[in-house]
Amino acid sequence: MSAILYLPGLLVILFKRHGLFATIRHMLVLACTQTLLARSFLIANAKSYLRNAFDLSRVFLYKWTVNWRFVDERTFLSPAWAKGLLLGHVTVLVTFGLFRWCRGDGGVARVLQRGLRRPGRPAGLAPVDPDYVVTVLTTSNLIGIIFARSLHYQFYSWYSQQLPLLTQRTRFPFIMQMALIGAIEYAWNVYPSTPLSSGLLLAANLVMLLGIWFGYAEGKMFSKRSNLSQVSPKQLSQK
Repeated sequence: MSAILYLPGLLVILFKRHGLFATIRHMLVLACTQTLLARSFLIANAKSYLRNAFDLSRVFLYKWTVNWRFVDERTFLSPAWAKGLLLGHVTVLVTFGLFRWCRGDGGVARVLQRGLRRPGRPAGLAPVDPDYVVTVLTTSNLIGIIFARSLHYQFYSWYSQQLPLLTQRTRFPFIMQMALIGAIEYAWNVYPSTPLSSGLLLAANLVMLLGIWFGYAEGKMFSKRSNLSQVSPKQLSQK
């Protein structure tokens, strides 16, 4: 299920890089691969497998939560809380998709227009380079982590190796970047979690996400290309 957090960013990348038809083809490959891997479970009991393997409504144990300890147990277990987190997750993803991940292509409206008008060709104009890919994927994952209904201690592996890169996609000074990583590391090493450690974890993740929003949401290479495009040929020749 953790891999699903990357899916929104992956869809943006595929659509920009390959176009509508190729994006649909890639999604079909993913679906077929998942079906192939699950074939023995589907044959044995398809209904039970689908209900349990992709159960988005399951209730987590409050005692194991790392990220929402400052919320009382009744609220934590309520369906309204789960729906609110899902709404927040979708809203933030859509906001990044509308205002951050397609700026280099003239905005999301132009990307969609090109993709629907020419479904067999790439919908983006800006290069989809490795820097863009890793930035969008890890940001998509971070958004999912922030709005996860419950994070257990082993879930730190979902993004611990990505933290140095994520902080580098902000414009924060180096000391603040290290402070964010240190705060997140501290929060994940408090057992059992406390309202303070949970609040610190959420605050650090949110600050990092805000830093990416105002920083390099499309990667640092995009920022460098934008700066070069604003330099006149005369200035370049002088350099």
